[in-house]
Formats: sequence, C-alpha cells, structure tokens
Amino acid sequence: GGEDKKKAQRPDPTPPSKKAKFNAAPGGGTQSVRLRHILVKFADNPPKADAKGKTIMRNRQEAEAVLRRAMNDLRKDIKAMKKTPKDATELVNMTSKKFAELCKELSECET
Repeated sequence: GGEDKKKAQRPDPTPPSKKAKFNAAPGGGTQSVRLRHILVKFADNPPKADAKGKTIMRNRQEAEAVLRRAMNDLRKDIKAMKKTPKDATELVNMTSKKFAELCKELSECET
C-alpha cells in the first residue's frame, strides 16, 4: 500500500531510454524488408466468386501460364543486363523494379 505511493511520487532520475526504431537482423545488415508477391487467382470447375464477388473464370493452367510468362520476362531482363549479379542480394536489387512492375500489372492481391 504505502510503499507503492512513495515509489510513484519519487521522480526517476534517469529518463527512460527510447526504443530503437529498427532491430537489426541477426548478423547485422538488413533493418527492414519489403515483400512483394504476385497472386493470380484461379478456379477449377465450376467458376466461383472471389471475396469481392468477381467471378474467377481462369483455370489453374491459365493462371500458371500467366506466372510462367512473368518468370520468363524476369529471366530475359537478367540476361540483357550488362553486369552479372555477384549474389542473390544484388540480383534482387537489380530486378526489383521489373518485379514491382509485374506485381502491379498481374497481381490480383489487394496489397
């Protein structure tokens, strides 16, 4: 009872330290990551409506063809590059603009 009131009344001589805005990944380096993906909806027999009520007319094979074309577009861009990426991180950095364009064009995801 009384002990708690005394503690609450005494000002703390040191202000609380601020939390870091970003936590470094194990091993240092990356502080944040933006994830992108391409969602291509399909419906096997019979066609059905998605969450927004739109009827999905594409079947699995057609959806797969859309994604394969996107992968081929990325591969063509990589082959056309003057510089060969030295690792996966550099590859991602070099292809992220094209992938972002493909996401906007093809993805049926709301994000």
